[in-house]
Amino acid sequence: IVTLAGKAKSAKRVPFTPDDLKVLFESEEYRKAEFKNASEYWIPLLGLFTGARQAELCQLHVSDVRKEGGIDVFDFNQEDDKELKTDDAGSPRLVPVHPQLKRLGFIKFVQKMKESGQKKMFPNEKRNKDGNFDAYSKRFNRYRKKLGVVPREKERKDFHSFRHTVAGFLIGKGCEEYIANDIVGHKPKNASQTVKTYSQGVEVGTKYKWIKKISYEVDFENLEPWV
Repeated sequence: IVTLAGKAKSAKRVPFTPDDLKVLFESEEYRKAEFKNASEYWIPLLGLFTGARQAELCQLHVSDVRKEGGIDVFDFNQEDDKELKTDDAGSPRLVPVHPQLKRLGFIKFVQKMKESGQKKMFPNEKRNKDGNFDAYSKRFNRYRKKLGVVPREKERKDFHSFRHTVAGFLIGKGCEEYIANDIVGHKPKNASQTVKTYSQGVEVGTKYKWIKKISYEVDFENLEPWV
């Protein structure tokens, strides 16, 4: 007997396809910015252009978006009440903000949250008793299923498919694996021992060069900005 849990465990998580992304981000909700909360608008977009984990994005503080060497970055860290995947050496990291996010008003949104005195970027997102952002996960899955973005048999599609999407795009464009891993927050692989031992991570400018290459067949120009 194969249980439902067993089926889910045996299914392989896959990236979102180009058609999936068009459906997810060219929806009426995005074209009119008609989501109930800022998190429902921004968190999928942040996942799409960073490959960050759902929890890393849900728990962001306003101060975690800052400049490093003149480049706007996400600072994924474990300060205050934040938690990162502690068994993964690549989790604490800086990830440059993609230009498309800026065009959609993300930096303006951050500034607005700062001016309003908010500490957390998405204050409506709360952890459950197990420490997970289960409520957000359920809302995102309802959204994608409503739009027909569902996996085939023996596949899984959920928020973390964005991680596979970003990593696959970067590797497909010729990005060295250890740089892609540094961006999405995986343990470094295929880097020299010198890089692994002495480096504090890939230089932000190098990561920004690759982040800027990320592009999708989505008409972002028709999205209503949320600021």
